[in-house]
Amino acid sequence: MSSADPTAGIASPASATASVGAWSLTLTARGSADSDRIAAVVARHAAAGDAVLLDGELAAGKTHVVKAFVAALGSPATVTSPTYALVHMYDGGRLKVLHVDAYRLKSPAEFADLGLDDYREDGVTLIEWGQLVAARVPDALSIRIGFVAGAPDDRVITISYAGSGWRGLRDDLARADVAASGSGTP
Repeated sequence: MSSADPTAGIASPASATASVGAWSLTLTARGSADSDRIAAVVARHAAAGDAVLLDGELAAGKTHVVKAFVAALGSPATVTSPTYALVHMYDGGRLKVLHVDAYRLKSPAEFADLGLDDYREDGVTLIEWGQLVAARVPDALSIRIGFVAGAPDDRVITISYAGSGWRGLRDDLARADVAASGSGTP
């Protein structure tokens, strides 16, 4: 697979089967190129108003996934972690991206106090440490990134959703050129 095109070999959304209901898919990313492919598939399915919660230990690769997601949308933006700024915005791609880091927030109410709701409607929102504010973003896609013992460059990425949105994403991810296992409604 060419490193120039992270989506090469992945089926287009038009050929995917719609998925409805709760589902979960666990993928093993064998290096950053696999993580980039996974992020590119998710980005292709994203629409204005969507939200993605990213979780995992420190240095698991949350910001890396955001970088690949933003690049897959066609934005030339330089993506950095918003840990201290809390929020970064990226333009120049198919969708605007609101990149939030909830690590320093003490409650979902603090997330609401940021006043991001109007911005969230105009693009896709990616929230690192998203489970900390999940109650404020009930219809979000969840991406959990974990380490693989004995393989420092590999990651276990579990993507889950419990709703009627993100149609076809699970099927496209299952066809991605990474090892996959899943459950839920196909």
